[in-house]
Amino acid sequence: MRRSTYHLALVLCCFLQACETFEDSVVDPFEGQERYFTMYGFLDASTFEQRIRVIPVRRTPEEITSPSEPNAFIDANVASVDLETGLKIFWEHDLSTLNDSTLAHVYSASIRIQPGRPYRIEVTRSDSAQTSATTVVPSLSSSIPPEVEPAVTSFDEAFQTVHLTGIPRAFDIEVYYSVFSERTLARVVRSYGATGAVDERGRWTINIDLSRDAEQVLREVESELGMNVWLSEMGIRAKWIDDQWPDIDPPIDLDRLGQPGVLSNVENGDGFIGSIGTYDRSWLVTDSELKQMLGFQPDSVPE
Repeated sequence: MRRSTYHLALVLCCFLQACETFEDSVVDPFEGQERYFTMYGFLDASTFEQRIRVIPVRRTPEEITSPSEPNAFIDANVASVDLETGLKIFWEHDLSTLNDSTLAHVYSASIRIQPGRPYRIEVTRSDSAQTSATTVVPSLSSSIPPEVEPAVTSFDEAFQTVHLTGIPRAFDIEVYYSVFSERTLARVVRSYGATGAVDERGRWTINIDLSRDAEQVLREVESELGMNVWLSEMGIRAKWIDDQWPDIDPPIDLDRLGQPGVLSNVENGDGFIGSIGTYDRSWLVTDSELKQMLGFQPDSVPE
């Protein structure tokens, strides 16, 4: 009995000493990580206004519900560097309201992003600790036209397959129709979203529903152009992403890309910074029989 009591007392003593030692040397899960910020967003060559979201790596949750909260302050300067020219532009901070009514640190700048150029986004604290990411904006030679296959018709339906050469992945696709009459001319846009798939030659391929589009186009322009409408050309406008983007289907979930451990190109931090290029090509529509089938006027031009 005495031996058991002695052993119990010894165990308790060791346990208390261990607790005291633990209090003196608290384990810090952030120590040595060299992760300062999470940032995510993209540079978009189709617009002048650029925006990214920045989240400091903290020991408290990021959720911000009021501008007076401690998390509403951020010690960060954001800049973009054109690695080809060396031009450095500092971005402006804004505490933006998200869809769930919480607030977020969003930085913006007015920059015309140049296709084919590498850019580095730098997020720097006042103590010089820095998180960065580099992205190369997609570029496509202006001499590469789309490959337009002959239309396939069946009864009152018509479809046309178009290959976007040099585009391995596209989204926000728009097909536009340039039409005119004796009165004026117009361009009507039909949205195709992320329709399509890459073919065996690495081209993004979409199938255009000509009959459905023509019906919508004629209905939309009737009040402005009248009943007699000519179709002159068609075109495709789309966005396409750089090679660093994860293999996920659009629409792109940027919140998911900002989570730690997800595919990332950020140094000393988490998240993802990508870039988006633009594709805009058109072609003449010369098939008179196809035009008439779709409800447009034959090739003779109004005087």
